[in-house]
Amino acid sequence: MKEENSPSVGIISIPPGARDPADLPFAHFYSSLGSNTGNMMFTVAVHKQMRGNVERVPYSFDSQKVNDEYDYIIIPCANWLNPRVEWDWFCDLLEQVEIPVIPVGLGVQSPHSDLDRVSVSASSERLAHIFSQKANFISVRGDFTRNYLHSIGIDNVVTTGCPSLYMRISEDAIYDPEGEIAILSTRYPIRQDFLDIKSLNNGLFKVAAKQDLDIIFQSEREEMEYLFYKNKKALFPENIPDGVQQVYGFETPEQLVDFIDRKGRCFTDLKEWAAYAQTKAGIVGTRLHGTILALNAGCPAVLFAHDSRTTEMITFASLPTAQTPADFENLNPSSLQALIKPDDYGKYVEKRQDNTQIYRDFLDENGVSYNEDVMF
Repeated sequence: MKEENSPSVGIISIPPGARDPADLPFAHFYSSLGSNTGNMMFTVAVHKQMRGNVERVPYSFDSQKVNDEYDYIIIPCANWLNPRVEWDWFCDLLEQVEIPVIPVGLGVQSPHSDLDRVSVSASSERLAHIFSQKANFISVRGDFTRNYLHSIGIDNVVTTGCPSLYMRISEDAIYDPEGEIAILSTRYPIRQDFLDIKSLNNGLFKVAAKQDLDIIFQSEREEMEYLFYKNKKALFPENIPDGVQQVYGFETPEQLVDFIDRKGRCFTDLKEWAAYAQTKAGIVGTRLHGTILALNAGCPAVLFAHDSRTTEMITFASLPTAQTPADFENLNPSSLQALIKPDDYGKYVEKRQDNTQIYRDFLDENGVSYNEDVMF
């Protein structure tokens, strides 16, 4: 039941803490992360930031129970406005919710930064309109998403960035300038088209292998299953047995296994992830939340823009970035280190201070109670 003196808050999200891999099969563990450990960043951020009687609500919720038990619903969002996703089932549930529904960090995902070329599914557009009807304001990740929503007649939009930008993970923002560079790249389960197309993400895996650098996994299914479950067969999937080996450019399976054992990293605890980042001279790659985590822990990081999602967040949050080198497969520790500019980290911290106030104002306008001490 709702309590009078403290808001009852439901947060529709994946679990705010990762399950122990030992407790369930890998497929369930991977699914519980939303197929990406980066999802923990904005999920945990929102759960920590909200004040009151806070409970996690599953996506397949009972609308009447939600109406009876909570004062409002918060939804940590991601790049949900895209052409591939189907949201009608979720929209049907939300339409029955009578209390405020407040989306945080909604974003468009498009390979283009041209509004005229944006394509989203009909159910994505339906979801955006429902959000607009049920919240005073919608929080979006960047101005590109704001402008897209304006183009479809939704004006109660505020650019706040992602809630992960404002989350304190560790007490001290420190790092080891004598440490090595670590790599962040982006891949999901191995597919032939990933192998066939020369791209920055494809190239960064080869850079890590060639230069013997740590690589942090967030959604690379095969490597994650091997690291957490020690299932060597996972690195050699039936559909493309040598696919993961090709990704890194290794000549033998033994070289692949040895590299993943020594240099592969994957974290299900944000504090452990932040402590690891603080041992590095810098983090370079294409992962948005891995970059934000490193920066908030005090470690310099560089995010390469590779779609509208990363581009709008780089612009709004002053995330350190660099032009993709034409010969990116030939990056080495020295050239990676040269991408990191000390002034860029300072600009990010300064912009974060201003943006935190924008985020707080958004929460205030929606009548949301929040914990200031967990934010920057």
